[in-house]
Amino acid sequence: MKALPLPVAAAAGQPFRWRPIAAIAAVALLAAWLWPATDEDEIAAPTAAARSVTTAATAKPAAPALLQFVKRASTPAARDLFAGHSWYRPPPPPPPAPPAVAAAPTAPPLPYAFLGQYERTGDKAVYFLVRGDRVFDVKVGDTLESTYTVDAATEGALQLTYLPLQIKQALSIGRSE
Repeated sequence: MKALPLPVAAAAGQPFRWRPIAAIAAVALLAAWLWPATDEDEIAAPTAAARSVTTAATAKPAAPALLQFVKRASTPAARDLFAGHSWYRPPPPPPPAPPAVAAAPTAPPLPYAFLGQYERTGDKAVYFLVRGDRVFDVKVGDTLESTYTVDAATEGALQLTYLPLQIKQALSIGRSE
């Protein structure tokens, strides 16, 4: 097998250098890869007869292509080829919480304190309740300030009903003898 001679430059007699040719080929490949697609490039595949006919009129001029390449290469994304990019996408927001079940309304704490009681023989017992600086004398069946009714007096407690919600409450009156 015979070795092929390396091409030599005609004038100087020095060995042929491949580096400039490789650099030009690399630039041409890069330009072809970065070439923006236009409507003319996306034309359907030509027929065999149209492929064989190539005229100078259908060839694109080189200067606009070079300008497009320079314009595309001057964008900020093209200048920073090795910029860090993140593929992180935030997770979707959590589903809305189910509506809270409203608590059943309750009566406020009793605003009255027991002060004492008086009983006459043959009469109903009178109970003295205090709220702030006011003293109320009530009997079983009375209504206090249009909000509470006195229902019963059992041993050790006075049963009151909160009228807006019809909720029963007990007020301790001590031990009755």
